[in-house]
Amino acid sequence: MRDDQSRYYVRPSSIGSYFGVGWNTPEDQLKYDANKEEQEFDEASEDRMSLGRHLEDATLDYFADKLGVEIVERNRDLLDIYDGNIKGKFDGIIYTNDGKKILVENKISNAQSGPFTENPAYMFQIQSYLIDESLDKALLCGLWKGKPIFKWIERDEEMIVDIKRMVDWVTAALLGFDTFDTFPWDLYEKYSKSPKPATLEVDARGAEYLHKLGALNAAKSGIEKQIKDLKKEYEDVEFGTAGTFENDFVKVRVSEFVRKGSIDHHSLSLDHPEIDLDKYRDAETKVQTVRVTLK
Repeated sequence: MRDDQSRYYVRPSSIGSYFGVGWNTPEDQLKYDANKEEQEFDEASEDRMSLGRHLEDATLDYFADKLGVEIVERNRDLLDIYDGNIKGKFDGIIYTNDGKKILVENKISNAQSGPFTENPAYMFQIQSYLIDESLDKALLCGLWKGKPIFKWIERDEEMIVDIKRMVDWVTAALLGFDTFDTFPWDLYEKYSKSPKPATLEVDARGAEYLHKLGALNAAKSGIEKQIKDLKKEYEDVEFGTAGTFENDFVKVRVSEFVRKGSIDHHSLSLDHPEIDLDKYRDAETKVQTVRVTLK
């Protein structure tokens, strides 16, 4: 990366990863924040982000009407927080009649793990904004699985103290003054349900396998992008709902079916809070993920 692309601040959306509750490991997040690596998103993730951008204003209009407020200053310039060590673009502001200023953060999510209003990564994002003392509290709102949900979030002074300490380390590391030798793992272990990342012992055969897998993953990513671009170029082509097609190069079968929807456990728990849903869960299973990318 070019030097003029370097930055020495943290985005509120990335802070949760340093505490082990985000989408990246602390090491990976630091590389992304330092512009040493570019974060890659699969097609489904890019589609969700694109959908979120298109639905954002409509969703904010809905909540403004539902709550009887006006949401202004939407997607303004970066807000400087904590002496400029945190910079973030908020989705809107509510000014109350009694002079209070409320941050609005809007999300569009289909996460199977649960509603975003209970996601700790978003709690860190919100509390990072609330370091700005001109903000009284925050409204986290949006669509989860197509349904509107929202939550009022008060300032958490203990979490803010921890965020400031973590941001001090991150900004020092971005400036080259600190390394992972001094990373505040106690903060990671305080909030994360994942164990502290350990260094793997990999022999020559294992390294060979990972190298080949990384190359294939890179090729797969490139092919998936080509497929996405091709579908977009030919999005006007239609095949109907059922049938077959065959020529000298391809054989195609088009079929259509109805898939039964899953149970909305969030709505069920709201309608019947007396039911202990954990009682009906299957036994826990261990899942290992191996993410390999080329350097």
